[in-house]
Amino acid sequence: MNKVATVLVFLLMAFSARAQQVPYFYSVEKLPINSELPTFFPLYNDSMDVLYVVKANMLEDESGETSYESQDIFHYKFSDLKAGGVYDSLLNNKRNNAVVGISYSGDTLYLLGTYDKRAKKANGLSYTRLEENEWVKPEQMKVHGKNVIDSLYSFYVHPEGDLVILSKFPDKKSDNEDLYISMLGKNGKWSDPHRLPSNINSPYYEITPFMSDDKNTLYFSSNRPGGKGSADVYMSQRLGNDYSQWTDPVNMGKHVNTSAFDAYFSIYPNEEMAFVASTRERKKIEVFMLSSKKYEPEAIVEEVPAVLPKPKVAKAPIFMPILFDFDKTYIRAGYKMMLKQEVVPFLMDNPTYDVMVIGHTDHIGSETYNEDLSRRRALSIFNFLQQHDISPSRMKIVGKGFSDPAAPNTTKEGRQKNRRVILMLKDRN
Repeated sequence: MNKVATVLVFLLMAFSARAQQVPYFYSVEKLPINSELPTFFPLYNDSMDVLYVVKANMLEDESGETSYESQDIFHYKFSDLKAGGVYDSLLNNKRNNAVVGISYSGDTLYLLGTYDKRAKKANGLSYTRLEENEWVKPEQMKVHGKNVIDSLYSFYVHPEGDLVILSKFPDKKSDNEDLYISMLGKNGKWSDPHRLPSNINSPYYEITPFMSDDKNTLYFSSNRPGGKGSADVYMSQRLGNDYSQWTDPVNMGKHVNTSAFDAYFSIYPNEEMAFVASTRERKKIEVFMLSSKKYEPEAIVEEVPAVLPKPKVAKAPIFMPILFDFDKTYIRAGYKMMLKQEVVPFLMDNPTYDVMVIGHTDHIGSETYNEDLSRRRALSIFNFLQQHDISPSRMKIVGKGFSDPAAPNTTKEGRQKNRRVILMLKDRN
């Protein structure tokens, strides 16, 4: 490579690293699911309205080092966390258990370890599917290289089920874990785990990975120098089409990281909601929810005038399109939050406004099918707004199928932009 090309590559990578936008979270909430048992590894699925966590017994050795034994899976209805968790005996056995990935539809769980009683070693991955509202017996996933090192623990399986990020020791002499990636090939076989580059993997440990839905952003925890505590959460963005080049990791900063141990970070669509497990309040690890939605303080009215002025009519805002997964009608978590925090308050405060809920699809499938799919997507938004006290008389559903694309259907990105619902507001006055 000549000097000019080398300089250009360097500048591109330096620019990409500087251009990373770290989500800023305005609020942190300790969830009511925490108990006397250490609670960690939160994974959320919006289509099922379920939050999965791991609860365990905490052990401390003579040196003060802590470890977690008898790790079991619990799940909670996210819209009613105070209702208590559910222990599913099929998902838990005598070994350490955890949900390490969830399909978009929520009907497939990827699980830590093996559920074969004949297996001498518990490491590796398994999966289970929901059939007639019950989980079937988990089956082992044959991902190469996962059954070699006993201490292998930290995984994340992408919702599409074709990518695994794992944290493991490079060899038996190593004291610190590194991050690796394995991909599911077109032949149905998993690739050997490929070690991520040296700017991701430091001489210190890298653990608890999480990958964004678009597979372009990696989150993980590390005890590398420069952090706030014993472990901090970092993010890095992918460069190019493969997974061999990444921007230099950036510390996630305030609220995500503290002077304690912070890990098991997961973030959801629109980057408006995230979870982290931390020892920030107690020595015992607990789960916290982060929100990037900033609430402005309400104005304090000191005095009501004798004659009220004619109320001003609010200008109708333009809400962002609500995007959907391929052939799906469930609302992603980030968009549910946007509906609750922006759309519902506006409609409640401005009762003269009606809303037209317009569904769209990409071009894959027949015209008849897509018209029905677009109406069902619009109906899911209609039902959500109705559940939040918006009168059905103020809403109208329209399904346009693929007749009005927002972008060309020739790319994956364009098709994603077309799988949408648009909200159009109209003042009756």
